[in-house]
Amino acid sequence: MRIVYAAILLSWTLTAGAACRTDRPQEQPPLPDGEIASRAEMNRAQLAMDKYRLQVERYLDCSALNRRQHNTLLSQLEMLLEQYDEELLEYQVRENMVAEK
Repeated sequence: MRIVYAAILLSWTLTAGAACRTDRPQEQPPLPDGEIASRAEMNRAQLAMDKYRLQVERYLDCSALNRRQHNTLLSQLEMLLEQYDEELLEYQVRENMVAEK
C-alpha cells in the first residue's frame, strides 16, 4: 500500500513540476506615447501589459530564483507598469477623460 501512495505522490510531484515550466519573459512590451497614441494603440498596449504582467507573475511563481533575482524582476515589472500608468494618464488628460493632473 505504501508503494501505491508513493507512486501517486511521485506522479503528482512530476505533474506539478511539468505544469510549472515557463520561460523568463525576455522583452518588455513597448510603451505608447500617451500624448499622441490612438485609442486602439492604448488598448493594444493595455493587453500587452496585462499579458506581460501575467507572464512575469507566472515565472516568479514557478522559478527557483534567489531573493535578489526575484526582487529585481518584480521591481522591473513595477517600474514598467508605473510608466504605462503615466502614459495612460497623459492619454486620458488629452482625451478629456480625467481632470488635469
